[in-house]
Amino acid sequence: MRKRTIALAAAALAAAAPAPARAEATVQRVDVPSFDGTRLGGWVIKPAGARGKLPAILISTPYFGQCVKVSSLGRGPCWPTPETPADWAEHPEPVEFLVESGYAVGWFSVRGTGVSGGCWDDMGRREQRDQRVLVEWLASRPWSSGRVGAMGLSAMSATALGAAVERPRALKTIVVSGVNADLYTFNFSPQGLAAGWTLLGSEATYGTDISHVPPGLLRPDPALTVAQAPHQHERACPEVARTMTAPLGGAVTGHRDAGFYEERDMTRRYGRIRASVLIAQGLQDLWQSGHMMQEDAMWSLLRAPKAMYVGQWAHTYPWQSGHSWSPSREDLKAEWLELLRSWLDHHLRKGPKPSILGRARFEDDSRRWHESRAWPPHEARDEALYLAPSGGLTPEPPAAPGAQTFRAYPQAERVTLPRAFLCPAWLDPVEGPGSLVYMTRPVTKRTVIAGNPMAYLDLTADQAGGGLQVTLHDVAPDFTCGNDPARRSPAGARKLTVGGADLRFHHGGYDARPFGGGHVRVDIANLATVLEPGDRLAITVSYGDPIEFAEVGHAPRITVHSGPRADSSQLVVPVLEGGFGGREPKTRFPPRP
Repeated sequence: MRKRTIALAAAALAAAAPAPARAEATVQRVDVPSFDGTRLGGWVIKPAGARGKLPAILISTPYFGQCVKVSSLGRGPCWPTPETPADWAEHPEPVEFLVESGYAVGWFSVRGTGVSGGCWDDMGRREQRDQRVLVEWLASRPWSSGRVGAMGLSAMSATALGAAVERPRALKTIVVSGVNADLYTFNFSPQGLAAGWTLLGSEATYGTDISHVPPGLLRPDPALTVAQAPHQHERACPEVARTMTAPLGGAVTGHRDAGFYEERDMTRRYGRIRASVLIAQGLQDLWQSGHMMQEDAMWSLLRAPKAMYVGQWAHTYPWQSGHSWSPSREDLKAEWLELLRSWLDHHLRKGPKPSILGRARFEDDSRRWHESRAWPPHEARDEALYLAPSGGLTPEPPAAPGAQTFRAYPQAERVTLPRAFLCPAWLDPVEGPGSLVYMTRPVTKRTVIAGNPMAYLDLTADQAGGGLQVTLHDVAPDFTCGNDPARRSPAGARKLTVGGADLRFHHGGYDARPFGGGHVRVDIANLATVLEPGDRLAITVSYGDPIEFAEVGHAPRITVHSGPRADSSQLVVPVLEGGFGGREPKTRFPPRP
């Protein structure tokens, strides 16, 4: 195996800090046989000249050798192999910082991708078992202290969690962000509506966003396309290829492989994890992404030592430099890197206890920080706001029964605009409104909402199924619909968060059932947002935005019923400060699927 010495730039902890001294590091190309003999290829990066045994950080990724820019999305970086610091800078994991801090890094391709053999298992048990093998291999190296951590963003969070649920004794901690722990709720909302970006942008194009490029093509020409690489699909395991190539057909026909998805639901095994877990989650990782509800139940399900750091960033770590797909938060750089260092040092070097251990720190969208013993925060109280036929969102149920009907049909690009949601008459009046709007009175004092809202809707439909999206908006006093279709950004309104339900799958199972009417729970992605005095909270019920949720193949007319009952259609809002004058929900809701 070949070794060479390279220059490694030490990470600066503050933006204004002077340029740090350069440290030496070694990179070694390695191959590790897995439990079934499959070759797992990767690199070990170590500080050169380090004295004593080193703790190690495992990063397992499907992205080496892959160019996102050649996918159907037409944008994004190339992900080269990690042989130079310039290559490392193209990846979200802070490898330079880790090595500068005295950690060895084991960076591997998951099976079926990059430089590893086998077929891509997409979060399956073979991929999970591979992570145990890699942890144990790193722990057994002559240079190793025997204490290993795992770290990852997005797909790499899935492999870190895969290592944790396999419970190797050498694994002491994991750090995850942009969490992906359950492939079903990555592809679908908890109530079964297909996530548009996930299916349309990745799996439906046969996984071109994953590095199925054979090892001999590890630095592909940027012009590479699926047609020019016809053997990409041969690297996916048969059950993965089958699921990826017919996701939209499955969304329409109701074919969803229960066994496939249950194997890839690591939340079922969270109680087994004994390594500590640091979760960093961006509250702007909401739309066009299957990550938007992945971390919701982590705190309550994990029994191991844990902490959460939650704030207003997108699909990244709390600080990440310069990647165009998600702007960096330079203001968080020093704090996050110091927090990360203290967390790893405590669990891998037995350093002082980090202040965040056992706590959840979260940032609202005014950049104000809060702290709780849980996420979602225990301090938030649920307020029930009832949907009224008049379009109000009121603390008390309406005095008389009523109903409103909308047509769940595509609005092309217009449905993606705030105006289309909040101003139904702006849509095609012939087919009927494409959304229903319900709005609170203006709040009288600063109101902070933090946690997971939920809609509980009493519905009927004129067809057996259909999909709907529930969207929350902050509506400022100067909001106006107007009548100019060319005005694409109405002033005074912002979209906060979304949820969706497929009426055939709202029960949470894998088999479609005809919808005969009744109550539908819609879980809405978490948030920490501030409404200023005079603002109103609005909820829209509409056809699924094709950017956020995929078309479900038919377009029913859906009626939302409201009335004086305690279980009438309502929005449940977790209020941390201020409020809307609502009371705790009086009805017992069905559990989240």
